Parts: sequence; C-alpha cells; structure tokens
Amino acid sequence: MKQMTSGMIAFCGVLALASCYSYSSEAVNNTNYNTLQATPNFAVVKVGDSDQMIVRLVNDANAGAITSYTVGNVGAGVLVHYQVNYRPVFDAKLDTLVPVGDKSAQQYFIVGVAPGKWTFTLTPTSINTGVSTTVTALVAPVNIGAALSKTTGLNAGDTVTIRAPANTVFSQTSVVSFQVGPAPALVGVSADSTSLRILVAPGDSGTATVTKVGLSQAPAAAVQTLTTTSFITKVPAVTVAPTTISAATALIGVPVTVTLGGSLKFLGSSHVLIGGTDAGIQSVSADSATATVVPLAGSTGAITFTNVALGFLTSVPLNVPSDGKTFTVGSTFGGTFDPTVTARATAPTVTLRPAGSVVVSGPALPTNNPTQCSGVSGDWCGIYKIVLTAATTFDLTLIWQGGADLGLYRVKSDGSGATSAGDVGDCDNGGQGASGQPETCTVNAVAAGTYFLTVQFFGTGSGYPPSANTVPPAWYQFRVTTH
Repeated sequence: MKQMTSGMIAFCGVLALASCYSYSSEAVNNTNYNTLQATPNFAVVKVGDSDQMIVRLVNDANAGAITSYTVGNVGAGVLVHYQVNYRPVFDAKLDTLVPVGDKSAQQYFIVGVAPGKWTFTLTPTSINTGVSTTVTALVAPVNIGAALSKTTGLNAGDTVTIRAPANTVFSQTSVVSFQVGPAPALVGVSADSTSLRILVAPGDSGTATVTKVGLSQAPAAAVQTLTTTSFITKVPAVTVAPTTISAATALIGVPVTVTLGGSLKFLGSSHVLIGGTDAGIQSVSADSATATVVPLAGSTGAITFTNVALGFLTSVPLNVPSDGKTFTVGSTFGGTFDPTVTARATAPTVTLRPAGSVVVSGPALPTNNPTQCSGVSGDWCGIYKIVLTAATTFDLTLIWQGGADLGLYRVKSDGSGATSAGDVGDCDNGGQGASGQPETCTVNAVAAGTYFLTVQFFGTGSGYPPSANTVPPAWYQFRVTTH
C-alpha cells in the first residue's frame, strides 16, 4: 500500500496540476487566498465599446480559487457584463456544455456608456469574502457631438463656440481645424476648459476637429483628437480688399498712402501692385492697416495686394484686388533731392523689408568724385547704404528717364569695389538707348554686414561720345525686393 501510494504521488507530480485538482484539498488552504486580481484593473474604453477583464482570487503561489464574484457600486457611466460561458481551462474530462458558476477565473466585459471616470467593486462570493478590489474605468467619448454654437450664415472673423461633452475638457493648447479651409484662429479656452472660442477663417467648412480632448477627472489620461458631428456651411472667401488711397494720381517719386479696411492688415511680406507692377512699401502704420508706398514710374492701373491678411488670422496670407481703386503715376519727377547721396560718409540708409519691396527715387545728380563711386564710373553716382543682419537674397530693378546708360552696383562697406567676383555688371547688362533698361539682377545669399548700392551714370566721362544719350537722366528709381 505504501508503495502504491508513493507511486500515485509521483504520478500526480508528472501530470498537470489540473488533473490532480481536488476542491477538498483546496479548502484546506482557504486562508491563503488573500489577493483579488482584476486584469486590467484600470480600463480605458470608448462610449459603446468594451474591454475584457479577467478576475481571479489567488494565493501566494498564484493559484486561483474556485469562486464567483459580486459586482457592486457600479458607476453610472459603465456596465459590467458577466461572461457565463468563459472557461479558464479546457479539460476533456471535466468540460461540459453546461455553464459552470464557480471557476478559478471569471470573465467580465466593461462597457462604456457615458464619458467620465467610473469605478466598481468586485467581491468573492466564497473562499474569502473579506477581500475586494476596486476597478477604475475611463470612458472616452467617440466624438464631440453637435457642439458648434453656430453653423450657418458665418463670415470670416465670426465667433463660434465649441463645447466639450459632459465630463470632458479641452486643453489650453488644443488646436482646431475644419475639413476644408485654413485653421481658424483660437480666441481662448474657458477657465474650466469645457469650451473654446474660435474665429472662423475664409473658406472654412465641414466638421471641426479638436486635439487634446481629455476627461475632466483625469485630464492627462485618455487624451484624444475628436471631431464634431455638427458642421458649418462654407465661410465665404475674402474676394476684395476695401481700400482707401490718399490720391488717385501722383508724380514720380511721390509717396502715396494705402489703407486697408475689412480688418485686413499688411504683413512683412505684403506687396502693393499698381497695374501689376510692384510698388515699394516704405513704411507701415503701427496698426498695420496703412502702408506708405512709392510706385514705380509707368505704373498705372488697378491696385491689387498679395500677402495681406485678416488681423485675427495673420497666418493665412491673401492675394486680393482692391475694391476697384486705380492709380496713375505722372510723367515728371515730383520727389525731393537728397544731397547726402553724393558721398559714402553721408549716404542715407535704405531699410529693406523682411520679404517685400522698397523703392528709392532720385533726381539727376551733379558730377561726383569718381572715388566715391568705387572707381566704376567717370561721371556721377548716387550712393545708398544697406545693413543686412543675416544672409539675404534680393532682386534689384533700376529704371530712369531718357536713353542714358545707368547701372546699379553693390560694393563693400569701405566702397573699395565689388564684394565678390561677378557682382560688377550684374545690374548693368544694358547700354545706351531704349533697350538699356530696366536693369535687373538677383543677388544671392549676401552675408550679414554693411554695403552700398550705387546708381552709376555713364556719360562722356566714361568714354561715350557726346549725344542725346549722354545727357544725365532727370530721375531714376530702383526697387529692392527681399526674399
């Protein structure tokens, strides 16, 4: 008998524990089942979705007690469904089509009903009923719902409020976008983070999508990007710029002010075009609504704008015409003479725009010392200083009155000559006569520093025989367009 018993023990050691399992033997160790495991005990589900949970009452050896559980104190935003047909272990001898109540592990499904942070408790019905555990479930919304305060009849700049679903919040850094159109401007998020206000942009339409939507009881958990179920009809695009000009005509070199209406503003990259020709923006008012421009000679026609923007949405540049305004440049020079342009020491500084155009105008100049012209010209030159704070690329355009030969040069800060090989002549490819202008060139990636731009006149002092084309021009203009 002893040998037989010993053999049985050895046999059981070889077989799986399940085949030697006896509830009566387990009952002896009831007091060891002190840990209630719920996997997971922190679930994240969406409304209408579910997550599986396995529950076990285990001892120090992680063996599960055969028991069932009571589900209590279930939060209003979740449902907990018991899976009666769950089988933790399949055993051909013990398994049956008849559901078994008590098992070594039980399965439940946590179903999301309403957004929020919810809990429920689990308690064994036998073995050790003094043990319990609390399970937390974060239920996230599927979408924001019909949260838009206004959906029709919107114009660019109108305010729309987006409200978060119950128990959810937006972040102070949430970003809003629409299916179509540029991103609207975010005005702000409410103090309790349950709503945000936006200013719709021209062309916006469709549902709104908001990033960083979280739960009020756990703002950092279950954060997601959600979309509204309501949608806005298309916000009309800005098609014209209401425009006021100080004059409809002016002489060459005379500044004109252009004021934008309709909440439009000038940017650092804005351009004002007259008859399709880029005018130089000399300055912009503090409120960015008014620009002082100097049109190029010969510019006549409709006023149009590129890279202007609504004041609340400067990230979206607009290219629009004025509201029918036109401008005509006269045929004679009306600007002022600046005597400081005759020497490098007194040369006026031309302030370039970040990414736009500026125009410089001047009348004929007296004969100048050739040393002031960097030795390029035997006649006169007009000298202007530019200061670059970073590597800069810019386009140069030079025009003038008459058939003389002019050129535009960039020279070193000491005026000793061209800054690098190839600069001389880059803006002096023409000659005398009507075909000699405009002179145009692009100067690429000029290093930071101080330079001079010199307008050079080539007359009899430069070797030309006397003629109508060696008569100094009555005026000149050059435009610098920065990229």
